[in-house]
Amino acid sequence: MFQESLKCLDDSVASILYQNSLRACSGDDSISTIVYINGLLFFLPTSQLPEAWANLLHVFCYRDYEYYPGFSPLNGWIVVDVGGFLGFYTVYAASRVGSKGRVVVVEPNPYVREYLYQNISANCLSGRVEVEPRALLADNMALKLYIGCYWANTSMHRAYVENGPGICGTITVPAIGLGTLIHEHKLPRIDLLKIDVEGAEKRLLIENNDILSSGFVKRIVVELHEGYGSVDEIIDLLENYSFKVFVYKPKDYGQAFIYGISLI
Repeated sequence: MFQESLKCLDDSVASILYQNSLRACSGDDSISTIVYINGLLFFLPTSQLPEAWANLLHVFCYRDYEYYPGFSPLNGWIVVDVGGFLGFYTVYAASRVGSKGRVVVVEPNPYVREYLYQNISANCLSGRVEVEPRALLADNMALKLYIGCYWANTSMHRAYVENGPGICGTITVPAIGLGTLIHEHKLPRIDLLKIDVEGAEKRLLIENNDILSSGFVKRIVVELHEGYGSVDEIIDLLENYSFKVFVYKPKDYGQAFIYGISLI
């Protein structure tokens, strides 16, 4: 299973990930794992390796966020990455948009942001990536964030985290709406909006319907987790916002990826 699932990675990378995953399971969190893949350098917290490993596969092996043609970031694009985690997709997108492109990554979890900043800097991409530390939902809100013992599962939904790795902390974070993010970061458009917010996808889309229905966002990819959202409801919302919608459901894990291209 290990060899099959990592066949898209270099053998040396696979070995490093595997050995450090064993170390993580033994409770040794004294070092970070360093991964070099597709010309990009990443630092991973050893204690988070099982989920970090899965996220690495999402971005670089399974390519879940660009399953359909036209969704791979291109030179000059403006990408907004909502739910940046350790920065795999952020760094990948920034490496593709070039010096004329921009990436704004939204990540309210301060434990994750330490590595997010490190990975952006390690790849010399600080000049084209802006980190937004507030949650994206609506203006003038304070959200309770349940920190998962695996940080990737952090969510505003307590049950989501409890049913996963368990809750290892709770913090309150400020939130902003998409319009405020656009204004403060001076974005002339969004070529690609990627959303992975662990169960809050529907609410985020509803709260920001004015922007999403205006044609300002050219493409959108929403990652949906089974049991915490309805694919049909997300499709209906995006179609009401004048997006042409495509759906990709991987067979081996309980997620769906909903793609939209603006028709405006």
